[in-house]
Amino acid sequence: MTLTPNWVKNKYIETSLEDSLHETTSNTGFRLVQYATNNNFKVLSTCYPRKDMHKGNWKIPGTEDTNQIDHILVSKIWATYIENIRTYRGANSDSDHFLVGARLKQKIAPITRNRIENRKRCNIDKPDETEVQSHYQQEIQKELKGKPPSNDIEEEWAYIKEAIITSAQNVIGEKQNERNEEWYEQEGREMIKAKRKGRLKCIQRNTRTNQEEYNRKRIAGARVCRREKREALKGKADAIAEHHIKNESKKFYKRIQEVTQEFKPKINVCRSEDGKILTENEDVLRRWKEYFESIKQATQMK
Repeated sequence: MTLTPNWVKNKYIETSLEDSLHETTSNTGFRLVQYATNNNFKVLSTCYPRKDMHKGNWKIPGTEDTNQIDHILVSKIWATYIENIRTYRGANSDSDHFLVGARLKQKIAPITRNRIENRKRCNIDKPDETEVQSHYQQEIQKELKGKPPSNDIEEEWAYIKEAIITSAQNVIGEKQNERNEEWYEQEGREMIKAKRKGRLKCIQRNTRTNQEEYNRKRIAGARVCRREKREALKGKADAIAEHHIKNESKKFYKRIQEVTQEFKPKINVCRSEDGKILTENEDVLRRWKEYFESIKQATQMK
């Protein structure tokens, strides 16, 4: 769909389309501007002056020409918060469309909340090694030898807890989580990097040779990633079978959960008696206290 500045200025001036890539429009563009006008929107993707190469967001196959068919519509109430809209030609998504991005500035009211410290997880697979177990036990004993005598149970527990955590961090170490760490290996990284270089080369000079070279690298990169994923999944299946044979139930069910369970974000909220959602920690704790007190009173009345 292409939008015409002169046509819009004469009929739909409020949409403010002064910097379109084209001088003509199509029926789809007409319907888009009509929709924006009727719903009090602005087509801001054609409001910012820039080079034509940063306006086009769809490359016509087989040519060097681009077309501006992807647009961003914003309500007039929020239009002043948009600072810039442009096309990012370097973003690679294996598509003939270029990424259209918007930069906005929004003032957000500060909300004071209790910060929850991120829980550090130890590498629990490491203590299975005999040397690590022995070293870990010696480190805990060494930390507890220097414990001063105390009659306060809270101080005793705080010291023991600190000794266990410190020993675990020194000997076992923390578990490092990286995205796709199980299958995204060096060969796949190199293939993806080569594919990106081939795409940039094709954008700069779209010859038949560059296009064929980019297609070969793209297919090869996808093939390598699929193979690495299959190998990683096979390794997980072999590990599950091994834990089952050794009767290691905890590790067996943990590995199954890693394969089958989907991501679930942690939500620390609850509802009040009148159905409102409570998000603050103090309100949530107060609500749980009220809930358990009501259950206790109902039990006592019986």
